[in-house]
Amino acid sequence: NSLDLDQFEKRKFRVCFTRLSTYFDTGYSFTHQILYQIASDLPGVYPDLAYLPPKGDAELLTAKQIPWILGTQSKVGPGGFDLIGFSNSIVQELINVPSMLKNSGIPLTKSERMKQNDIPLLILGGANALYSTVFWNADPIIDGVFVGESDHAIRKMLEICRDGKREGKAKLEVLNELEQIDGFIQPDKPRKTRKSFAP
Repeated sequence: NSLDLDQFEKRKFRVCFTRLSTYFDTGYSFTHQILYQIASDLPGVYPDLAYLPPKGDAELLTAKQIPWILGTQSKVGPGGFDLIGFSNSIVQELINVPSMLKNSGIPLTKSERMKQNDIPLLILGGANALYSTVFWNADPIIDGVFVGESDHAIRKMLEICRDGKREGKAKLEVLNELEQIDGFIQPDKPRKTRKSFAP
């Protein structure tokens, strides 16, 4: 049920849902499939998937200067996307975030990323998102955290990001607008919110 590749050019907002473990470890997970379907059902949104490369592939990608975050369908690196959605299942996966960013040419601090329009937004969600507080600091390695499982909330986040790009909004403006969604926070300015549950 994947989109034809020509939709990459036709759909102007592009999101890459990225697992922090390899395909061999997470390929049978249905989470990626659900996220893909939610995004592909939205007009103007093109979803793709990426995974942590296994050791041998990581060495090859690094040697060839190919980004670790690479769409499995589009074969496009992070510069071709507007949003990277990290799916974090267990706390041990968090250690892979810096390596994936560094080896994909993405700055490790939010302040640097906000200065560059060609760097996608980085939002972390998943079963372990609530326990990602190691990343919650004054200049975090990710831009936003979503704690929840509501497909409605995920759809709303994608719509806000899509519409923000279309309207030429700055990334910080989009992040501030995302705070209207239960369960979404910016890790450099945590706020009281509640987990976004599925109906």
